[in-house]
Amino acid sequence: MVRSFALVVTLSIGVFASAQKVDQYRDLATKAILDSGVSNETINEMVRNGIASDDANIVHLVIRALGQLASHTAHELVSPHGPLPERSFQQVEGLKRFLMNHWYEQHEKSGYDVQKATFESLGTDAENPELNLTHLGFEETDEPSPDDIWEAFQERSLSWPRIPLILCVFWPGDPEVHTLLWDYHSRDLSPNTYLTILGLLNDGKFTTDRANAFRIDQLNDVGELAFVPVNFAVEGLALSHPVEALPGLISAFHNHSGTRGDILVTIAGYEDDELIPFLKELAPIINVNRNNLRPGKKLEALDRLQSLVK
Repeated sequence: MVRSFALVVTLSIGVFASAQKVDQYRDLATKAILDSGVSNETINEMVRNGIASDDANIVHLVIRALGQLASHTAHELVSPHGPLPERSFQQVEGLKRFLMNHWYEQHEKSGYDVQKATFESLGTDAENPELNLTHLGFEETDEPSPDDIWEAFQERSLSWPRIPLILCVFWPGDPEVHTLLWDYHSRDLSPNTYLTILGLLNDGKFTTDRANAFRIDQLNDVGELAFVPVNFAVEGLALSHPVEALPGLISAFHNHSGTRGDILVTIAGYEDDELIPFLKELAPIINVNRNNLRPGKKLEALDRLQSLVK
């Protein structure tokens, strides 16, 4: 009887300790990762221990935390905890390799379909993607706050699909990450994966010949929603201004009115000697109505191009 009682107490302590640890990692994912008041040493130690854990929930929370900061960084989102901290995840030994291995493993398990796996994790599917409160664990009579809804969504969402963004943000320009993106592009069955890859190439600051060729191809898109890939492509080409992209940028300027300002800025980033051979083609761009441009980078770009003609 005494032994049985002792065993129950031991198990209870273990369960309590485990729950306490999960709570610590939930705090990492929701607050600490974005709080510059929490040191990099503390964060890195938690990440290091988390990826070594046998608890799948803790691993999920670590990746969720990394994805939280990566998303805020990539999209310049405001943190409720002040300026975004500059973390040093590259110092966590084995983290990049762990993330890459985990991505490849989970992507294969998903049937190489990130979108399908994401919908299924939320209890819905691509055929009927509408989410409601019951999908997030609430009762129909509940009236949760927006914060509660967001937290429930985060809790149920898969974390591993965020790994490519994490890798791109914290290991920009890395050749192995570059390879992973092309593996993602060639294998994934989700619709519009190419848009995801275009965005990730920009997040990772990739300026390889392959990345730029991919972007240039998108400049030829003339579909109804072509402004989306064209915008991504223009943003990415502005990272390195490859000369071979100029004809495509000029054509895109004429074909996509919604992106003209951004294209103007990107073209203005080229050197004079690179632009001079295209002065004839640039004439309609240079003569664009100034009143259609707001003061700022776009108007400055027009002034720069007009000065080239003068």
